[in-house]
Amino acid sequence: MSDEIEDDEWTFRDLSLGFHLRNDDILRYDPEGLLRTGREWNIVAALNILGRSGNFSQLDRLTPVLAATDDAQIWDAGINMLGFSGSWSQIVRWYDLFMQRPDAPGVKYYMAFLLGASCDRRAINVLLDLYSRSSDSEEARNHVIRELSCLLEDRNNAILLARNADPPFEDLVSLIRPSVEAQASKESNSIFEGAVLDIPSLAEKMRNELFQEDEARGRLLRRRLVFEAATGIDCTAMFNEIGNLNRLAAIAILDEFLDTDPGARFLPGRRYFFGHPIPLSSTPRG
Repeated sequence: MSDEIEDDEWTFRDLSLGFHLRNDDILRYDPEGLLRTGREWNIVAALNILGRSGNFSQLDRLTPVLAATDDAQIWDAGINMLGFSGSWSQIVRWYDLFMQRPDAPGVKYYMAFLLGASCDRRAINVLLDLYSRSSDSEEARNHVIRELSCLLEDRNNAILLARNADPPFEDLVSLIRPSVEAQASKESNSIFEGAVLDIPSLAEKMRNELFQEDEARGRLLRRRLVFEAATGIDCTAMFNEIGNLNRLAAIAILDEFLDTDPGARFLPGRRYFFGHPIPLSSTPRG
């Protein structure tokens, strides 16, 4: 592990797109050394490294970093970490914290993503609350609808298409009610695309849809984040440096995963980060 602390301005910016670096091995850095610098990108990278070993105890270090910056890439990377590795109790606490300043630039947009990344059906009511508090932001309302679609629809369907109509709150509630009621009988709170969250099944679905020419890019990007966060498998090669899909590389990554009997390691209804079960609840850092 390297004791050298790099200039963080560009070293870790790939973390705004996923959980791996395209041209470097993040594990060569010392997370404690990164944390000691107090630099925003170094903190993001350190928490990524710690999370890979199942250590989620330092996630609260990210909230002041985000509150102090308007760098969209820092927000992307930070919300990726909080949303995909935080427990539901932490996510609700962070939501309440950031919504103390709801008019700060981008807060409502990123809170929608934080809730969607939780893959938790309890996020639905909080997303509806956010929608009702976003009458001043069409961008935030659109993003809330996108996150509701990711939780409740297995493809771009009626909920997502409602973005074009900017529906009143009551109409949105009526629109999603059948999908919400369909989730009520499920034993697990962990859901994604209208089904209990199941990483092996998600990988199989991604693989099958990659053989279709008309796969929805937005859906694939989200599925990639869910899959990469849960498994820790580097999915950077699924897209090239300008964001175009590398179909053959993506299929190869998923095939390799599916050949390893993943059902023994990833149980339906459980959230994981780099193969480690995410705690069902957490208390604030002392």
